[in-house]
Amino acid sequence: MWDNWEILQPKKLSANLDIYIGCMTGTSADNTADFTAATFDTEGMPICFKNFPITIPEQLNLHLLTLSKANRTEILRTEANRLETQLTNFFVDAFLIVIKKLNLLHYPKTKIILSPHGQTLEHNPLDKNYYTDIIVNGPMLAQKTGYKVVTQHRQAPLVVSMAAPLAPVLIKKLFFDPQKNVVLINGGGIANITILNKNDPTKIIGYDTGPANAPIDSLIHYLLDQNLINVIPELLRKPISEHRFDVDGKLAESGAIIPKLYKALRAHEYFSRKVKAKSADRADFDIYTWILPQLKLLSLAHLSWIDIITTISAIVADSIADAINNSLTAITDNDSTTKVIFYGGMSHNQYIIHRIQTQLLEQAKFEFIDMRKLNYIADYFEALLMAYLGFCAHHKIAIDLNYCAREDVTHPFAIPGVVAFPAT
Repeated sequence: MWDNWEILQPKKLSANLDIYIGCMTGTSADNTADFTAATFDTEGMPICFKNFPITIPEQLNLHLLTLSKANRTEILRTEANRLETQLTNFFVDAFLIVIKKLNLLHYPKTKIILSPHGQTLEHNPLDKNYYTDIIVNGPMLAQKTGYKVVTQHRQAPLVVSMAAPLAPVLIKKLFFDPQKNVVLINGGGIANITILNKNDPTKIIGYDTGPANAPIDSLIHYLLDQNLINVIPELLRKPISEHRFDVDGKLAESGAIIPKLYKALRAHEYFSRKVKAKSADRADFDIYTWILPQLKLLSLAHLSWIDIITTISAIVADSIADAINNSLTAITDNDSTTKVIFYGGMSHNQYIIHRIQTQLLEQAKFEFIDMRKLNYIADYFEALLMAYLGFCAHHKIAIDLNYCAREDVTHPFAIPGVVAFPAT
């Protein structure tokens, strides 16, 4: 039954393992939901896994993007509830497709646990009445599929921490190296980094550095919606129209940075926050509140849209590189080499990746490693994370959130999810 799975621990394979199927749709709100089915040993180390992409229906994806915009407070809660039902019905169909593709229709239903993240509409851990608004209906998904479902991965962590990013809890298990410091860079809608200290596996640095794909994707959607496709170079129009994002960063590569706009946008207060308060929301870098007003204020509306996209892409890269250099200062000696691993959708944007690499190499010694060489898949790592959080919640294992803990919390541990059961 494990044909074509990625096998990491062959001696631990058996025919009665619990199988956790994670799903990540993320903050970039692209048109793909990433699914990873995985099994874990008693220590939470992956035994094997298999990945699947499922396309989100176009109309549903457009609704998700609409509710993810900064003006979403104007939208009735009933509309969000309706969208949650629509998204959950998509998950019902998608999970059943994945289960069928895995040839698990006859596998005991009690041994399969579904663990979707859901779609983040808003995440605000710094508000006095902190909250996270993620839509997916766990009980409905459990009832309609007949499988146990883990959702609400961030609600309990939010009580003791920023609850984002959550990736460091798995990264420290898989990538710690006692010989070298390790940096993992993730770019979905929002970018985050995890830094593992070679001298102490408990001293983890992990936080959101700022924007990643979200504002770039939104600008491209804006151009397409405003029928401004002709501003895009002819050779790039077809792939950008089809995918609705800057494929491989080719658009950014074709433009130039606008210094005045770069300086104004880099003045965003988020970039100067304390590290433990750095948990970003897509709306923090929404084009309608961050970019377009600056174009008007600086009288830059006449400038090339391509140059604007290049400028935003440069800010994404520079904010990540600056965060890494600043965070490594206290733990890196001059002679040591730091390993860097990229994952997430941004890892395909060659303009951003090359700019990050160039800036890092100007400051210290870095070794850039393809996640695939470490037996994991960059595009699906967050889906694997969701499977792992499902494993933790199912077994009532609390995760350590010291790296993003609230200042007044002395024991920042929480169980990352709530289990919903189908009727028996």
